[in-house]
Amino acid sequence: MPGETGWVDECCADPGPSGTEDHSIRSLLFESLYAPEQLHRLAAGPGVNPVNGTLATVATLAEGTGTAVAGLIDAYLANSYVSADAMKAMAGALVELPTDEAFGMLLARVEDKHVRPALMEATRRYPVRAARMLAEVVAGAGRESGTARQILAAHVAVHRELLEPRLGGFSEEVTETVAGLLDPAGLVADAPADALPALLVSPPWTRKRVVRKPRTVTGLSADTPARVVWLPGEREEWAATESSSREWYRRFRLERDVARLREGDGTLRHHTVNLFAEGPEDLVRPLLADWQPDTLWDADEAMKPVAARFGTEALPGLRRTAARHPATVGAILLPYLDVEVARLMADWSMRLKSTAGTARSWFERHGAAPAALLVPDAVGAAGPARRRAEHALRLIGARHGAGAVREAAAGYGDEAAAAVEELLSADPLENALPARMPQMDAWAEPALLPQVLLRGDKGALPSASVRHLLTMLAISKPGQVYPGVGIVRETCDPGSLAHFAWALFEQWRLAGMPAKDSWALHALGLLGDDDTVRALSPVLRAWPGQGAHHRAVEGLDVLAAIGSDVALMHLHGISQRVKFKALKVRAKEKIAEVAAGLGLSGEQLADRLVPDFGLDANGSAVVDYGPRRFTVGFDEQLRPYVLDEDGKRRKDLPKPGARDDAELAPLERKRFLALKKDVRTVASDQVRRFESAMVEGRVWTAAEFRELFVTHPLLGHLVRRLVWLCETGAGAEAGGAGAGTAAGAPVAGAPVAGAPATGSGRAVSGGADSGGGTRGRRAVTAFRVAEDRTFADAGDEEFTLPGDATVRLAHPLHLGAELPVWSELFADYEILQPFPQLGRPVHRLTEREAAGGRLGRFEGITVDTRKLLGLERRGWQRGEPQDAGVECWISRRVAEKRWVILNPSDGIAVGAIDIFPEQKVEAVWLHNRPGDWSPPHQGIELAFADIDPVILSEVIADLTELTAA
Repeated sequence: MPGETGWVDECCADPGPSGTEDHSIRSLLFESLYAPEQLHRLAAGPGVNPVNGTLATVATLAEGTGTAVAGLIDAYLANSYVSADAMKAMAGALVELPTDEAFGMLLARVEDKHVRPALMEATRRYPVRAARMLAEVVAGAGRESGTARQILAAHVAVHRELLEPRLGGFSEEVTETVAGLLDPAGLVADAPADALPALLVSPPWTRKRVVRKPRTVTGLSADTPARVVWLPGEREEWAATESSSREWYRRFRLERDVARLREGDGTLRHHTVNLFAEGPEDLVRPLLADWQPDTLWDADEAMKPVAARFGTEALPGLRRTAARHPATVGAILLPYLDVEVARLMADWSMRLKSTAGTARSWFERHGAAPAALLVPDAVGAAGPARRRAEHALRLIGARHGAGAVREAAAGYGDEAAAAVEELLSADPLENALPARMPQMDAWAEPALLPQVLLRGDKGALPSASVRHLLTMLAISKPGQVYPGVGIVRETCDPGSLAHFAWALFEQWRLAGMPAKDSWALHALGLLGDDDTVRALSPVLRAWPGQGAHHRAVEGLDVLAAIGSDVALMHLHGISQRVKFKALKVRAKEKIAEVAAGLGLSGEQLADRLVPDFGLDANGSAVVDYGPRRFTVGFDEQLRPYVLDEDGKRRKDLPKPGARDDAELAPLERKRFLALKKDVRTVASDQVRRFESAMVEGRVWTAAEFRELFVTHPLLGHLVRRLVWLCETGAGAEAGGAGAGTAAGAPVAGAPVAGAPATGSGRAVSGGADSGGGTRGRRAVTAFRVAEDRTFADAGDEEFTLPGDATVRLAHPLHLGAELPVWSELFADYEILQPFPQLGRPVHRLTEREAAGGRLGRFEGITVDTRKLLGLERRGWQRGEPQDAGVECWISRRVAEKRWVILNPSDGIAVGAIDIFPEQKVEAVWLHNRPGDWSPPHQGIELAFADIDPVILSEVIADLTELTAA
């Protein structure tokens, strides 16, 4: 019907009686919201802007039918099928109606992110009504009115002069609520101008800019040949990268394309990336110079083997592709140090938001070396190329020192050196200003925000200075922070800045998180602290489920920018335990980026991220109420418990009483609650990490084991509840998962898979008898950490850990005949374990299974789909959604380039798992990458005998539980 002029005319001719909800009015309202261009004549005649058509039409309806139109909108908003755009349009229509009824409809939906911006606009447009009705909600709902209370407090702060004389016209409860906000206690007097740095009184953007003609040096060029700078192990990793298109190409097309190449068909240089990854070098290498791939399916992964195989020879084709598709393929250029790549990165860092992160990573990787490549452009003729190069040189100078940039310029002669010196010596506060300064929206009004205090109790920033601070935050970008922000941090109290930044962030959220103002989110990274991290982390975890995945990804940059141990701890927690896969992947990438900068792996960084939380050397804390003192300890799950002075265990820390110190006790209780919250954040992750380390065979040096675990006040509680393995001699070097494990067939005569271990006296994995036995030149001894941090063996005799040993967690398969001895010892000492270790079920393969790549015993069994999803908690990963959003496989990595894959008959329907409540396990097999290639057609013969028996035991345990009746 929309679009038929006659139907619209009919609605206009018969709107229905005033105050009714006639069908014609409802239809007309629907039309006004979805096709305003058809109703221009209702308002001001032809030519009305379509954007304004809806509001003009609603105004006409209100004039003809009265405020009944608000009821129609409210009824429509109540429908669950209303789209986000329609919700915003209808909420905007309510703003046009100056009635309590319309405002109340908006206020009733204060928690709806689509409606809240309209509520904020109505609050600004009708300030007295807003104050009265918000106060009514706050007074009636009390502490449960969180968002309304927040809006009211900010609203009263802005409209203090307007509201104060009108208090007499409000009800008693409204007057009391508003009056309490008009004069908040604890306000600090503004600091005088002479106590502030010039930047906060008269910043550069408030003065007329002085334009200086830059020195120009032409005719220079960077002749440095391109080279590849690989990170440790990166080239090998890229060479081994698999992709869906690569496997398909190997199977179905490679042979045909090679035949065409041998026949002299040169057109293939324009085709698939995988030809250059898989084809014979002598045939494909001559095509690289003119390579222009036009098939970019999963190119971000498919191009990695080509880069690893051909290095700089592949660069022209990679560069051309990345220039055309920077957001998806740009990262392929990260290892390349080349003048054209440097120009691309300089451009991306300034111009493209989608590739700014890639550009930052490239400049970070190559240090000061890109300066020499960009000097010719930075001193060349005026234009975009010069501006980009100048910007890049400033970034390099800020990160690696101006001396590195000067040294690079000196290689081009005195004139170039002088031109670069002018660039570096210019006022950075002025140089960093954008061509166009931002304008602050109403949500960023200083009156809405808490005071920013100066260090040393010297007063608060005046409103004008706060505006200057907001401007600095608005012109800052990730990786390109306005230099003045550093001056502000040196001048102002850190806690006050963090509180200010969080309030700014909250105002941005209330305003609907406008994309152009996402600087308010990044401001948390510039001014935030550990309390900011604790408040932001749950928001980031929830955002993907609220349609704000891209904001959550930006939030990961904020955590990395804060960079404290607590911030990195939360970042690692998101990378390990969040239900949104895409956010989890991005968090892992961010952790890897931070770790690489420290020369560590992601897991090595995670080992070092657990704070001591202020615990004493014994892993406890004392809470002092004055007359009463309590000791806080932790159990096997790192759950805190409280002991009173008599040693009696309490359920929780009691609230301060009348006899306790009135000042000290509340502070101590607050400290305890913060400790409890922080430990809860890391506890489950650390337990899971230790269990995963046991299964995957992670190893540590003896020094790392002592420093990171044994002496750690918190982790020591877990370490003392586990059995460890000390390995010395050949093969004992620490270096990664599975180090020192033997991959081979099950022990001869062992029980079949699924039977309990009988304790044959032999170590199934590790290649050595436990208890100090040897095989070859390795010696393996099982030990535990005693309460006094000394070590003891299975006989409870003191054990000395050699300095050159490696340490890992023992799996029952490692302990052999000593397993029952350790179990009895832990039972005697009443040691509870954080996860099943000594009592862990052990499973083994049959000889037939070990020789092949299928686990037929689990195939054909019907399972509950929700139990299938439960495998994710055990380290399995769901496959990528295929046609119709169905995930067709679930897999678990068991070795380098080896996965066990489970193929459910119907797959997992994303967002609608109840469609297939039960399904059969069609196949379980071993493959070199996760995917849904059915086993009969995989074309790759792999055997389970080559996989670590410990990991296979865990896989079989998972599948046994999955298929149990």
